[in-house]
Amino acid sequence: MTLGARLPVWEASSGNLLLAQLPEAKREALFRSMTRIVAPEILQQFRERVAEVGNTGQEQRESYFVSGLLTISRPIYNHFSTTVAALTVPFLYHKRVVVTPAEASERLDLAARKLSRELGYRDPGAD
Repeated sequence: MTLGARLPVWEASSGNLLLAQLPEAKREALFRSMTRIVAPEILQQFRERVAEVGNTGQEQRESYFVSGLLTISRPIYNHFSTTVAALTVPFLYHKRVVVTPAEASERLDLAARKLSRELGYRDPGAD
């Protein structure tokens, strides 16, 4: 992967996360529009993945393109509690790795929460 690489929404962790955060009507409209350009089995896999991401509120999975690369994504919320972005980091397994995937995920959680607070988001569960 190169910096600025463009991927179809169904192949990107940030795309899965952002789509999962959309209101159901908008999400379904996008799925319907994709039937013209995506094979039915790919679209079904995408629907299932988005549902799974929607249940967890985050995305973390092995890259579809790079062996040994884990992509970790978290939502960024604004003051209306609307998802406005996805913060995604690649985690490359390495022999001399200093940070584990769990630690990277935890640090990403902290960064996403901080960015969201900067945008005025107040987590109802943090009180």
